[in-house]
Parts: sequence; C-alpha cells; structure tokens
Amino acid sequence: MNLFYNHHLVNSQEICLSPDDRAFRYGDGVFETMVGTPGGVRLWPYHWERLQAAMAALQLIPDAQFSSLALHQQAIRLSQDLGQARTRLRLHVWRAPGGLYTPSSTDIHYLLRADPYHPSAPIVPNIALSETVQLQPSAWSRYKTHNALPYVMAGLERQQRGLDDLLIPDTQGHVAEATYSNVFWKTGSQWYTPSLDSGCLDGVMRRHVLTYQRSQQHPVQEGLFPHHVLNQASVIVLTNANSIRYVAQLGTQAYATTDLDVEAWKAALDVPPEAD
Repeated sequence: MNLFYNHHLVNSQEICLSPDDRAFRYGDGVFETMVGTPGGVRLWPYHWERLQAAMAALQLIPDAQFSSLALHQQAIRLSQDLGQARTRLRLHVWRAPGGLYTPSSTDIHYLLRADPYHPSAPIVPNIALSETVQLQPSAWSRYKTHNALPYVMAGLERQQRGLDDLLIPDTQGHVAEATYSNVFWKTGSQWYTPSLDSGCLDGVMRRHVLTYQRSQQHPVQEGLFPHHVLNQASVIVLTNANSIRYVAQLGTQAYATTDLDVEAWKAALDVPPEAD
C-alpha cells in the first residue's frame, strides 16, 4: 500500500516510526477521517478548516508545502491508486520528536493513507446512554485528537452491552454525541443538536447539516440539553464524515427511520442516499 509521509509517496512497509515519536508517547497530534470520491474529497473545505483550527489549538506549525491544494491532490492520487469509486482517507498530523511533556518543537510530521470504503448501514437498530463515559469540554475537545480514549472506552462498553452505539453525555448530564458520530433529533418540526460546549466533536457532516438547514430557513437549535429531552423526539439521526444514519431505538423507545429533511441533507451531498 502506498501512502504520503511528510510530502513523499512511499510504500507502507518502508515506514518506521521512532520510539521517541510524540504521537506514540503522548498522543500529541490530530487526525481527519474523510471520504474520497471521483471528484476529490467529500466536504474537503470543512475538513481543511477544522484541521487548521486543530493545529492552531495544539500549536503545530506546518511548512509551506503543507497546503490545502497539495493534500487534496495527494488524497486524489491515493484514491485513484485503489481504483474504487469511493475510499476511506485518514490524515494524521503530529508534533515532531523532542522534549518530554513540554515539547521542544512546533514542527509537524504527517501521514495520509487511503483504504477501501465500506458504507455504513442506514439504520442503527438500538442505542443507549453510556453508563461509564462522560465528555469534558475543553479548548481542543471539538477536534479529533490522538487522545481518543473516551471513545475507545465507550466502544468497549457498547460491545459489552450488546448495543449498536452509545450516546455519551457531558459531565453535567447533557447529550453530547455518540461513540463516533454527532447527534441530531427532531421534536415537532424543530431540529436540535448539542452545542460544542458539551465537548462534542465539531463534525464536518454536522457543519454540512447546520449550513444546509440555515439555507432552507430552518436553523437547527444548538444548546445544552438533558438526555431526557430525547423522550419527546420523533427522529434521532447520527452523522459523521462517512454517513447520515437513523436511530431505530433508544432504550425501549422507538423512533421513525424516514424523514424528508434527512433525505434532503443526503441529496445535498450530491451522493446517492443509499451510499451512506
């Protein structure tokens, strides 16, 4: 498998990371998971903007070659090498070696790879509220950092409870997000989603939905909501860069798995709804 490592196209077998690598030692980095399409990268401007903001928050400073155009072209090349209509792209950016907890550099290393794309099922059969994991909002909680331990532990809890996903609350009991998705719900004709103050990820599909709904003069209400408000919802939707999915059941309560608004969100992506 070929990948881009620090501006160079190399074979994955040639990569050898140092034991002093700060991504390994401290989780000192960020990443983006993206969908490659025939025309490039789906929602690329949102990915690039979030990546720049995340790097600024962690005080990671790239060189001049690390640009939106260069990365987009690299992503297209890796996707074409796989010979598939869609690919799963993953971009890691982390701090160059040096220092202990206090780094001695703001320089970066990066790695971009492409893998086969596997569409998510359109319906999530059964979810529940996490009993073991809470999110703490911070200056970097809205970004995909290499310190993803809350989501790892939530994934283990989901597996042990035999569920399809979990909703994770913040430390005050507000709805924040799912294990790897943002969450939206509809009560009456109004859509809602947790604000970034809950500690949830600033997801690119979340941004797509918010932008689309504003363009239709139906803005989504963002805020801090206790989890019991979902009892009044008619529809719950989970979104990430890969998919927009309906929740069929939360605990013992069932929800609708079709909605005209949601189908419009998918259509606005210019991809067939069934691909997600």
